[in-house]
Amino acid sequence: MIDPFVTALVLGLLALAVGPLVLPWPAKLRWMVTAEAVNPLVAVANARRRRRTEEVVLVSVDEVVDGFVVVVEPDYPDGHQARRRLVGTPSSIAKVATLEGWYRNGTPLLLVDWAGLVATLQGPHAAITGLHDRDHDLALTWS
Repeated sequence: MIDPFVTALVLGLLALAVGPLVLPWPAKLRWMVTAEAVNPLVAVANARRRRRTEEVVLVSVDEVVDGFVVVVEPDYPDGHQARRRLVGTPSSIAKVATLEGWYRNGTPLLLVDWAGLVATLQGPHAAITGLHDRDHDLALTWS
C-alpha cells in the first residue's frame, strides 16, 4: 500500500511541473518570470551569461525602410520610465502582422535580452528574434 502522503507529494510535484503548461499565456508568462526570479541557480546562471528577462508590452510598432522599430515598456505601473526602442531587420509580413496583433491586443510579452546585444520578444505562439537597441551597431549584433 502506498502512503497517502507520498501520493499527495508526487501529485503536487506533478501539478507544479505540468500545470504551467496548460495555463493561458498571461499566467504562463508570469509563472516563467516569477520562477526564474526566485530560483537562485537560474539567477546566477543568467547573471554569468548577462541574460535578462522581463515582462513587457508593446507601446508602438513602426515599419521603416530597413526593417521595423518596436517600443516596449515593462508591464507594470510607471513602466514608461524604462521604455526601450528595438530595431529588427527586414522581416516577413507575418512577423510584422504578429507584432501589430500583439500591440493592438495589449498582449504581455517576454523580453529576453542577451547582454544588451540581441533581444527576443516571445509571445503566445511566436517569437521575434534578432532585435537590437536602435543605436546599436548591427555589425556587433551578428558577429
